[in-house]
Amino acid sequence: MWKKTRLLSILFMLSAFVLCWPSVGGCSAIQTYTISASELETLQRNLDVLEQHNKTLRSILSTSGEELTAALNALTESQMELEKLRIELQTCKAEAQSAQKSLETANLELQKAAESFRQSEIAHEKTEGRLRNQRTIWQVVACVLAGVAVTSF
Repeated sequence: MWKKTRLLSILFMLSAFVLCWPSVGGCSAIQTYTISASELETLQRNLDVLEQHNKTLRSILSTSGEELTAALNALTESQMELEKLRIELQTCKAEAQSAQKSLETANLELQKAAESFRQSEIAHEKTEGRLRNQRTIWQVVACVLAGVAVTSF
């Protein structure tokens, strides 16, 4: 019995509380709007158009994302190729400098050889001249001796 009266008093208090509670619609701060069927249809069409545009933009975004990924991959590959070409260029520059030094050394050696050849030619000319002079002297001596021999007989 005690439980029953207790339960009834709780129910009574809840009923009184609910009856004393202000109505939700009567003093609400939220304004209510009324729209016509044509306005509702216009809103629905606008929502449908916006939804379609949203789908299109998502599709474009997805495609753009794939293109961006492909472009980034291509850029990475290009950068790697560029780095390889830089290394190859540096190697070629080093080889060109080495070849330039070898060429300069060869040119110096060629100049030395040319100078040596000129000096050898000059020495050869002197030797040739000396030998010609000796031959001429011997010819003169031989002619003089032949003339002496012919006149003495």
